[in-house]
Amino acid sequence: SSARAGDAAGAKEWYEAAAQHPRTFYGLISLRVLGKSYDFNWAAPDLGRGVKKSLEQDMKVSAALRLSREGNVSAAITALGATKWMSSDKGRRALLAYVLDKKDPALTLYMARKTRDENGRLYDAALYPESPWEPKSGYQVDKALIHALIRQESRFNPHAVSRTGALGLMQIMPSTAEDMASGGAESLAHPETNMSIGQKYVKQLLRDKSVKNDLFKMAIAYNAGPGNLSRWTAERKHMDD
Repeated sequence: SSARAGDAAGAKEWYEAAAQHPRTFYGLISLRVLGKSYDFNWAAPDLGRGVKKSLEQDMKVSAALRLSREGNVSAAITALGATKWMSSDKGRRALLAYVLDKKDPALTLYMARKTRDENGRLYDAALYPESPWEPKSGYQVDKALIHALIRQESRFNPHAVSRTGALGLMQIMPSTAEDMASGGAESLAHPETNMSIGQKYVKQLLRDKSVKNDLFKMAIAYNAGPGNLSRWTAERKHMDD
């Protein structure tokens, strides 16, 4: 707003403030405007052989991994919280390394918020984990887009169920799955199936006349439906840019 009003100094002040939050939408935009970049931490904590063996023998950690695989992520997080590993920085780093090694993105994402490296930095590789699953036919759109939707919609829980009845990793409504003619509600808890249907829906939305390959509008349509996007766009034509 400051920039559009011609207040360059005020705009720069706001860009600098937003740039202090580099993992947010406006933070990233502000960094770009200022010509700056942020040194994200894509390293992962080390997992020594001895520590890994101790973690494998910890019944609470084993229980957490089992609960997570069964889709009870809340209980898995509670189980992790009760372990001795959570009581120290070093222990949390070891636990984060272990769930990364086990390719459990739901617990990785939880641990990423609790863990910092020796220099106090967050582990971005864990904050933005990759899915151990992929669509049956492979990625037909940028996999980062699919991962972003999964991260926001289900926090990588294949058994997530919303209050409105959306299911699985990409929170697909059973009616949407039927429209996609790809398996239906019974298979939506299966990660590869869910991602296949979700990716097909994303591709359909990108082609939608109200979206026209605009990722921002696609995200709106994915969350609220293409019908709402069309209505809101018509009501706000003056904001189309």
